[in-house]
Amino acid sequence: MKSLLLYVSFSLLLMPAFAQPTNEKGWYDREDIQDTEIGWIKVFQFKEPAKPFAQHGWSYPANQTNIAQQIATWMQQTITPRGLLGEMVQSVLAPEPSASISSSSYTYNEAEKNNRNALPNTYGAFAKFYMHLQKTSTKKFWPINGLADYFNWNIMANNLQLITVQMVNLSSPDEYYCTMPKYTIGMKGEYEKDWNIEYANYRDFTNSPRLKNYEHYLIPSRAIDQNNQSFYTVIMTKDNQPLPLEQVTVGQLIARLEKQLPLMYKIAINNGSRVANLMENAQRGIRIMKQKFSNKLNEYVYINGSTALIDLIDISQIEEGKDIHWLRTQATTAVSSNYTTTNFPLLKLKKGVKESLAKSGPQWIVCRLTKGGTAGDGGEIHLMETFINRFNYDYVYDYFFGKEKTIKPYAPLPFASTEEKNNKQAALPLSDEAKKMALDKSVLYFEDFSSTATGALPANWKTQRSEITGEHIAVVEVNGSKQKWLKLKRTASPSGITLPLTGNFTLSFDILVQKGDVPWGTPGIALVLGSGDKPARSNPYRFGIDVSPGDMNRKDAAGWVSISRSMPPGSGDCTISSYYSLPDFTGSKVINKVTMAIRREGEKVTVLCNDKKVFECDKGISGDISIKTIQFEVNEKNVYHISNILVKR
Repeated sequence: MKSLLLYVSFSLLLMPAFAQPTNEKGWYDREDIQDTEIGWIKVFQFKEPAKPFAQHGWSYPANQTNIAQQIATWMQQTITPRGLLGEMVQSVLAPEPSASISSSSYTYNEAEKNNRNALPNTYGAFAKFYMHLQKTSTKKFWPINGLADYFNWNIMANNLQLITVQMVNLSSPDEYYCTMPKYTIGMKGEYEKDWNIEYANYRDFTNSPRLKNYEHYLIPSRAIDQNNQSFYTVIMTKDNQPLPLEQVTVGQLIARLEKQLPLMYKIAINNGSRVANLMENAQRGIRIMKQKFSNKLNEYVYINGSTALIDLIDISQIEEGKDIHWLRTQATTAVSSNYTTTNFPLLKLKKGVKESLAKSGPQWIVCRLTKGGTAGDGGEIHLMETFINRFNYDYVYDYFFGKEKTIKPYAPLPFASTEEKNNKQAALPLSDEAKKMALDKSVLYFEDFSSTATGALPANWKTQRSEITGEHIAVVEVNGSKQKWLKLKRTASPSGITLPLTGNFTLSFDILVQKGDVPWGTPGIALVLGSGDKPARSNPYRFGIDVSPGDMNRKDAAGWVSISRSMPPGSGDCTISSYYSLPDFTGSKVINKVTMAIRREGEKVTVLCNDKKVFECDKGISGDISIKTIQFEVNEKNVYHISNILVKR
């Protein structure tokens, strides 16, 4: 794709941001900037009418370059990037010419490039969103050299490259063959993975009401390219018609293979193949195909496997009486009683499409966003919610495909997530217990979440979002319990407590699980006290407990706690068993609740459950160690609630 950077004046837009710390290299930590408004490197301001563009034999009239300008403008009007630095690029398809077909340099990659000439004019814009940022002598935010990872948001007219895999050996400069991989929840085969379900449901992508009028789906990892990236895709077509692709029959495939065979052989040789009798074996393979499918020549072809490219090796390895593993005539294949594959149609661009779109407007629009790598990152969440909910798809559809001309200007859609709405709720009065604790001079910290509205993130807590849904932890109410609870995801640390903790203290907290929240043998809830400013487990010196309830399927089965400890050399040892029984913490009741505590007296540490001693060590925490971090941690696929967190002298 050729970047079109013409007729544009730029200005640097860096949105106001609170001062953020950097390390000695000037790099920002993601945790510090993920929710900061950062903005764009450049803002497009088109002061002159669009002009035609021509390069490498491709020609784009002014009406098409004008659409590229409009798309870029709409995208920048829709989002001010948070936690990510945006860079907008206008784009048209105008690849450099390939090596000559007659030359020895005409390899597979050169053929792929040459075959793009069969595609129609493609134009629009894409935005790069840089994740790893630094502060330089002249820039508040700038991509880190060598770590310039970014996500792309593409909006392109008449584009096929973003959503298809070119079948290079079948295609030519005037005919484009491809597959169009897509993931739908419940599909069978190689993409039948739990993580694909999570990706497809992320921020309600699959069921979003904003996207219901348009085809939208997940392109799974390695289906389009080999970079292990998944893509969220939305396709708008004129009058909601199918894309101008037709499915290839078995007879058409065989005829195409026979026609392409000499070129396929040349490409194989140019790529360095030295397989003996390659051409003869490929010709034999085609003869076997004809015999095998003699009664199915009019049936449609489906390709099994996202990486099947149908090259000369594939054809030469066809044998009598054996299955052709990549060729199917149905959308699904029951390989065994336990495994079914999903096969993708072999498609061909209809004749005349390229010519009809040479000067006209769009026939379809492709919007595609690279899936981020961290579902709980604030910047990625904001970008995904913008892609789904703030970009005005209905306006764009009406502008290009509506029956009446759209004259009103573009405007993004307002959107606030349920989480954002919940967090705007007013604080509530403290409970009587919290008021009592506030008057007790021996109490250093107390939190029962009584002043936090249900569904909101508590104030003065440092938390991580879910790595599955991107949601923050929230205060909830549990049926059968009269108090409020913090429903944990990943890690949470109280920031309202004055640290470091020195001298004697007792830290206690209530844990609640409902039956079924924590399957037997899965991770517990950990509380780690650390000596440094890093996340608790990253500190060299720390003391922690890890608590699990009993088996939910065994009445009154005891829970357990394990002890972890790392102290400076020479500070004394503790005899620590692999686990300690907690008879009071069952998992089989509707509600299972227990109070855990860590008590420090000098160097002596005692762990208690419902005020009963479970573990004790005279040299538990070295006398010169002060506590600078307090962190709760869970595996978010289990559900743990905490409340009544109390630190007392």
